[in-house]
Formats: sequence, structure tokens, C-alpha cells
Amino acid sequence: MCPFPGIVVRGGRQAFRRDTALVLRALSAHLRLCHYISLDVDIVTMATMAQYNQEFKLKRGPTDVLTFVNRDVDCDGHSVLDLIDDALRTAADEDGHYLGRVILCPDYIWATSARHRRSYLPPATYTKVALVHAFCHGLGYNHDGDDDHAEMVKQEKALLRHLTRLTRMGKLPQCLFHSQ
Repeated sequence: MCPFPGIVVRGGRQAFRRDTALVLRALSAHLRLCHYISLDVDIVTMATMAQYNQEFKLKRGPTDVLTFVNRDVDCDGHSVLDLIDDALRTAADEDGHYLGRVILCPDYIWATSARHRRSYLPPATYTKVALVHAFCHGLGYNHDGDDDHAEMVKQEKALLRHLTRLTRMGKLPQCLFHSQ
């Protein structure tokens, strides 16, 4: 894989930050974007996620992942990224593209998986799916309409298959996200 100065992961435990960066770097390398993008990831508590979800999505309670991209604006027309914390934003180089900021809540993922063991993915798999979903939003995919949703799901499935192949080949550890 190539160098990734543009992927910055903050918060959470060191092993979780490392695993998050590994997955995002693998996705970037697969799409040959590693020299052209920057992405910020904040790993947050359920309380912090609930605040973001209420403030920016007008939804109560926490969620698994939120992605804020450059085109996201609040009701007053201000960039959501600026409101979150522009000072922490990673600077993309002149040829680069800032994908945005991902807010990830592993506590929510683990609690949801534990509460719905029969119907939800295991926490490690759920975390990968959430990261792939967020990464696709950063690339410009959305699920606003049926066609957009179908295109996003197609891309997510392709990226998840790639992560599975990397794991089988030993290029990604088997034990990603096995602890919060």
C-alpha cells in the first residue's frame, strides 16, 4: 500500500484507531486514491454521537456513523464541516480532495449488535460496513433516490468484497475490530 498522510483518525482506543485507518487505507489504495484524498475520522462516545445526530440530522439518540462532506450545509447555508471544527480539518494538498469527516461510534455498534444478536451483523463486520458506507458518502454516493441508492449499494458491496479478499490473502488482519 502507498502512504496515507491524509487519513487522520482521532479518539477511541489505539487498536481501534489503527484498525479504522487500515480499512480506510485499503479502500483508498483499491480505488487508487491514496495520494489524492484526505479524510478525518472521529471516534466518539454515544453521548457525543447523540449530540451530532440531533444537531445536524435532527434525529434523537446516537447512531453508528455520520459522514459530513464538503457539500453538507445546515439550515442557514453554513458548511457543516466548518461548524464541527474547521481547525481540526486535514488539509488536502493542492491536487487532493477532502472527502470529509466521519463520526464513528463503536459503542453504539457494539451495543446494537449485542442487543440484536440474531438480526444484526457481528460488531467487527458491522464496523467495516459502517466505514465502507461512510467512505462511499465521502466519494459522493448517496441514497436519496432509488437509482442513487442502488448505485451506492453496488459500490459498497464491491468494496466489502475487496476487504474480504484482502483478509483472506493475509493483507488485512483477521482480528480487525475485535475489541472496542
